[in-house]
Amino acid sequence: MYAKTRPPGNDRHHSPHQNNRHRDRKQEQIVPATRYKARHCLIEYRIQIHKTLINMIFLRLKIFFSLLMVLCLSTSVAAMSVLPGCAAKRAEDVTRSPNRRVYTADKILVKKSQRRLYLMRDGKAFRTYRISLGINPIGHKVRRGDNRTPEGRYYIDWRNPNSKFTKALHISYPNRKDRLEAMRAGWDPGGMIMIHGEPRSQRHKELQLLISSEDWTQGCIAVSNLAIDEIWRYTRDGTPIEIRP
Repeated sequence: MYAKTRPPGNDRHHSPHQNNRHRDRKQEQIVPATRYKARHCLIEYRIQIHKTLINMIFLRLKIFFSLLMVLCLSTSVAAMSVLPGCAAKRAEDVTRSPNRRVYTADKILVKKSQRRLYLMRDGKAFRTYRISLGINPIGHKVRRGDNRTPEGRYYIDWRNPNSKFTKALHISYPNRKDRLEAMRAGWDPGGMIMIHGEPRSQRHKELQLLISSEDWTQGCIAVSNLAIDEIWRYTRDGTPIEIRP
């Protein structure tokens, strides 16, 4: 009987030397893969650190600009009063009485030539504001569309807290005399003359260039938002107003 022999290729038993070479080959394959994974993880970690740093920088910049905007707005409000046309340039544009007592005005006085509005109490002004008038400021209003601010004695007869110009107090123009004169001339005397603040809507943003120093209304008396808040607070419906040339 002859012993059965196996083909060399099917021999599953290897010598120790062959086993060591096989193991070394596997290790050589594993080590580069491990190094690649480690390098990849390190790169991802560095990317995450950079992203975190960039986000922190952007966050700090956002906070910085927000604080800067708040500071600018605070400075503007502090310096704001009643520039001609609604926006004040200097803090001295509003004048307050040395007496710290808060009054309710018993009269409003407007001097068109001085571009000033005064809140009066017992014959003395306790608040003074700069104002803007109609774009045709000289003379008394006589008809609709003449863009003049009326002159004479009137009173505040109603107010609108939701005006497109922030807040508005209605002046009782035309009075009986104004209507009679307009009727004799065959004109419409017009109306809706208000003391109001700055434009509320962004649709009127183009007016911001005008309200800093120009007469820009259609006959109304325009003041800053700070001023209209004070005028609103210190007056009541029925308060008389005298408008002088």
